[in-house]
Amino acid sequence: MSERGDGHRILGEKGSYRRIVSVALGMGVAAFGVMAARLLFDRGHVVADLRGGLAIPTAVCTTLMVLATGLAARSGFRGDRVGNARPDPSMAVFVATALTGMAIAGFFISRDYLRASQMMKNGIPVQAKLVRAFDRECGRAGCNIAVEYRFVPVDRFQPIEGVVRLPYGTRSRPNVEYQYVASTSTVPIIYDRTDPQRSIFFWRNQVVRRASLSSALELFAIVSGLILAGTVPLILGAWAVGRRRSAASA
Repeated sequence: MSERGDGHRILGEKGSYRRIVSVALGMGVAAFGVMAARLLFDRGHVVADLRGGLAIPTAVCTTLMVLATGLAARSGFRGDRVGNARPDPSMAVFVATALTGMAIAGFFISRDYLRASQMMKNGIPVQAKLVRAFDRECGRAGCNIAVEYRFVPVDRFQPIEGVVRLPYGTRSRPNVEYQYVASTSTVPIIYDRTDPQRSIFFWRNQVVRRASLSSALELFAIVSGLILAGTVPLILGAWAVGRRRSAASA
């Protein structure tokens, strides 16, 4: 059987649901591999580091984005085939991309807001002991730093370990948070008194800001604005192309 036949058998026909799902899963696996490569092959890391990093969320978001755009494209092309007066199929792709991106952003922002709000309500601040520091989410500028810590909750005897990613800094250009952790060998955290396994980095007013509904809505508005700024011109362009095609075929 030819390579073309093998490809169709594995991925499905072009435009089929099987092809769309296969491509989406493949892109998700590729995104996971890119984000997790350092953690998987660096001897200084353990597999458990993947749990708190961005590799898994990035893979899930990539899969959902590709799946949404693929289904939107299939719907648009199908409408053209049956002769419906629909806009250019790429318009459906751009709309799906914008909506999916905004939904993903809303999910992560709301999750962070709810978590910080819960910590402000039930949290207990403590200076945890630094266990180790390691690189996470590497790019051209370097790698962000994450730290593993250990602490003993109030009224308990067994220590609990956690991992937190330090924001806005790399090992080559450390921020004040990492400088503090490295110089004191302690990690300032706040943990949930009802569930000590849940804890976050507690630095100055960062948690207070994240627990603010107005700050969360402002961040979502900024992210949504950036997404729309990139997709609205494309949507309008696709809409115009569809109008011209409809007028030409009338």
